[in-house]
Amino acid sequence: MRDEHSPEVGLFLDILYTLESLGGPCMVIETFAGIVYGMTRVTYDIDIVVLLSDQHIDALAAAYPSPRYYADPVQMRESVIRGVMFNIIDAERGEKADLMPLTQGGRTYLPILERSTVCLN
Repeated sequence: MRDEHSPEVGLFLDILYTLESLGGPCMVIETFAGIVYGMTRVTYDIDIVVLLSDQHIDALAAAYPSPRYYADPVQMRESVIRGVMFNIIDAERGEKADLMPLTQGGRTYLPILERSTVCLN
């Protein structure tokens, strides 16, 4: 886990680094994506579109162990099947990230995810 980032974006960056190390395709959307283009951040939502296999889910849940984190692999699997958002929560810092499976009506993101196999360079 990386703690050198400000509490405001620490969980967000840590999840991106973790997904990158797992080879889990992902894409940052909404407010955080706008920051890259110079937009002022107006909310604290962290939204990441993900394309996860069972192996990615197991490794992601293991990277964020209880009790500090809430990262339930059962919830993640159900979310992927149902196409609904799931969360990873850092209870110590009070940060939450919303991860949206590609199956959540986001099929328009598939071409972008197929072109990029990592979150960060």
